[in-house]
Amino acid sequence: MRFATFFGLLLGSLALPACFAPTIDATARWIQLQPKGEIGIADSTVTTRNSLDDLGLGSKEGIPGAMVDFQWGGPHLSVSTQSGSWSGSGTLQAEFSNNGTTIPIGTDVDSNLDLAIHSALLTWDLLPGDAELGFGFGVDALDLKGSFQSQSSSDRIDFDETIPIPVLAIRANVHINSFELGGSAAGFKINYNGDDAQFLDMDLMARYHFIGGSSRASGSLLVGYRSVSLKVNYEGDSGEQVDADLDFTGPFVGAQWSF
Repeated sequence: MRFATFFGLLLGSLALPACFAPTIDATARWIQLQPKGEIGIADSTVTTRNSLDDLGLGSKEGIPGAMVDFQWGGPHLSVSTQSGSWSGSGTLQAEFSNNGTTIPIGTDVDSNLDLAIHSALLTWDLLPGDAELGFGFGVDALDLKGSFQSQSSSDRIDFDETIPIPVLAIRANVHINSFELGGSAAGFKINYNGDDAQFLDMDLMARYHFIGGSSRASGSLLVGYRSVSLKVNYEGDSGEQVDADLDFTGPFVGAQWSF
């Protein structure tokens, strides 16, 4: 609810000074993301972590994503969302423990990992003409879930956390006739009540306007690359300690309609 409220306030603040209708770009994307990294879960301080490959979670998965961009001259607001799930089987190289349940080293487990990223970025363009160089801020809400079920017993370890992260953002784009090259980067590092989070989201793309050129009523095809890096160390709702160092990277293709 707080994230939805943020979106509403952000949109409202832009509408007040607007003296003309914004340019709107609506984009649908298909992203081939591969996760890498490590996760540790313990009743107290995490001392060892399991790699995603050991947990059977290193495979690429195609996941959908959507983005809407609003531009009022200088201000540029991007609102995006994507969510993906990974599953597999592996063997623990470090024990997991939570709320009195321990899955020891060497146990074969069935693993699941879900990640949803909801983002709102607001930048202000400093360059005139067809080039864009903008700086600003925003917020990313990360919904991270995981479960690890022992194949030899009923023991199961779960974690579920929504992490809102304020970010600083930079955006750059250049238009060359019907082509556009650009991207954005957003990140921040926070420490709150003993919880740590470090986040970096990079989104690079090339776009070709195949209908309508660079006018408002135009259609485009996109190719690009997305990289999301996340380091978190926090205490969950059940008192468990979760220490994760994760990267999600991969190419995407998409289509965009501008009006």
